[in-house]
Amino acid sequence: MKQAEIEGLPGPGEPLRPAMDPSNEHLMEESLKARLDRIRAKLSWRERWRLKKRGRQLRHVLIRVRWNQLILERQTVWESYQQAKADLLTADNDARPAIIQRGRTLAARGREINAKIAFHQPTANAYADILARLSAHDAALAAEREEAENQRAFEREALVWQAQIKAVFRNSPRLHHSWTDSEGRAQMEIPQIEHVHLLTDRVMFQVKTSAQSIMERFMRRWHLALPYGVDVIDLMSDVTLENLSAACNRVVTVERSKKGTSFFYVISRLDSPDGIPDKVLFNRVWDWYPREQHSKTPWFAGMSANRKIEHFNFEDYPHLLIGGATKGGKSNFINQMIACLVQANSPSEVRLVLIDLKGGVEFTHWSGIKHALMPIIKRPEDVLSGMEKVRAMLDKRLALFEQKKVKNLASYNAEAAPGEFLPRVITVIDEMATLMEQDDIKGQVDKLLNVVASQGRAVGIHLVICTQRPSADVIMGWMKTNASLLISAKMPHYNASLIILGTDSAAKLPSIPGRMVFSRGRDEVVCQTPFISDSEIARAVAISSEYDDPDNSEIDDAAAWLSRLSPKFGRDQVIQIALESLDGKLSPTRMMELVPPEVSEHHLRRMISAIVEEGVGAYVDHCGQLYRLSKVGKTYKLNLDSNASIATIATTDEELEVST
Repeated sequence: MKQAEIEGLPGPGEPLRPAMDPSNEHLMEESLKARLDRIRAKLSWRERWRLKKRGRQLRHVLIRVRWNQLILERQTVWESYQQAKADLLTADNDARPAIIQRGRTLAARGREINAKIAFHQPTANAYADILARLSAHDAALAAEREEAENQRAFEREALVWQAQIKAVFRNSPRLHHSWTDSEGRAQMEIPQIEHVHLLTDRVMFQVKTSAQSIMERFMRRWHLALPYGVDVIDLMSDVTLENLSAACNRVVTVERSKKGTSFFYVISRLDSPDGIPDKVLFNRVWDWYPREQHSKTPWFAGMSANRKIEHFNFEDYPHLLIGGATKGGKSNFINQMIACLVQANSPSEVRLVLIDLKGGVEFTHWSGIKHALMPIIKRPEDVLSGMEKVRAMLDKRLALFEQKKVKNLASYNAEAAPGEFLPRVITVIDEMATLMEQDDIKGQVDKLLNVVASQGRAVGIHLVICTQRPSADVIMGWMKTNASLLISAKMPHYNASLIILGTDSAAKLPSIPGRMVFSRGRDEVVCQTPFISDSEIARAVAISSEYDDPDNSEIDDAAAWLSRLSPKFGRDQVIQIALESLDGKLSPTRMMELVPPEVSEHHLRRMISAIVEEGVGAYVDHCGQLYRLSKVGKTYKLNLDSNASIATIATTDEELEVST
């Protein structure tokens, strides 16, 4: 027993009680303090009468000495004196004596007014204290009246729910006992609701299952109080709870009493019909940050049924796919996730790559934060260069992990020296549909993201892909395959929900902004995501600015590595591969199989486009030979022109110049 007390465990036979987190104890203290202040503010009728009488006396004194006029006159004299000082600086020698005399008169009048005000200041302070006490009393009474009105509304609501519960008893075959009396009248007996307990957040209906008569109480015996043929198992079955939930338009759960002699139907009156709050504030959820999982980079999903705080992390769920129709709360969810990351992690722990293809309006608050690995990408044509840098970081980390013989980022950081610590890199793409509409870069971006999604989880590089237009041409197969967590807000129809989640759960969500489904394979949880205001985002940005400047050597090395690709593999190498292996065809798809692995498809296509622009209407020069371009299907082909050479072209140009 002593060991249990030391460890904080309940003793034998004692029920388990949820302990309050120490960081949340201030919430309870604030609530108790506000209630205590309100109780102290209330006055008895005698105290109120005395204060009002004393207040009238002090008011007459202040009126008699012209208190308000003195305050206004002092302000006027002060402004006139300041104006005189300003006039003195610009006045000539003739006007200066008059201004000085006017200033002295105003100063004397000001000293006289200040003396009167100082003499009567205690009276004014006493009158202000009386008014404050009476106002506090009125505010306390108004709060009590509001509470009383809310209590009456709760009682009326509880009466309606009680009638609906009884109606379910009458209409369910196994929840009542019916018979015909001797006079042929139909009779029905239903379980009794013994007590209704109105709590601050829920209503509890106590069903009487057993009772004691006077003799049974003396003999310590009980008898069954339910109607004939009605069993407790039927009253607590899933079918009964579903019928009660449908009748009351709220989620109905069951709780047993401590002695086990009765049970309660519990209805939460603060929640929406599905048992989840309609609105969850970010600052309230933040108090439940899972500090024990800090190394896994957790973030909040929101509040689920029974007011449970749900959170996930990037270690267990490395890539996210988020869908949702307009006004579903998707952008707010992304902003609160970013706020959680920048508040809880330093730039040495988490770096962000923000791609906002809505013109930068969604991530405008995060512009310039120290966690950003690069400036916010706002145009689709800039996505390729940004993702190529991320791909370069991925390749360098894979080589480093192979050298260190580690499997993931956590293992590497556990063995790394202080200067070799690697942060998680989280790439957030808002509106993937805009990116997939760019036909010229769609293929390259798709391949880059596919590589990052398939290989990035081990080295701590993660993707968060968002779209409000879920369709087969936007949500590629690799996205759902590599996304370990699928998230969706309200969807307008079954097909859209099926594309994101594989089920119709998103289509069944109520039309509440911020209500989302989180799917982990066959396991789904519905949460109300936290709402974050602009002021809370500003606070997160301020916290981000307090961290030390991050080390950008990793991204700088990746950019330098990409810049060195062009000299090693350029125009001449492309033409050489086309002539030797592809019969002169400049096909980027077939050429990707022949180029070095460090050359990206985007880089190759840019070089081919430059060669085509060079050869349209002219010759392509390669190793002293001239080639003409011809269109073959969707590609171009280099054809050697044996009749043309560099010398003949130069001679022709000279003759043309001379003749001119």
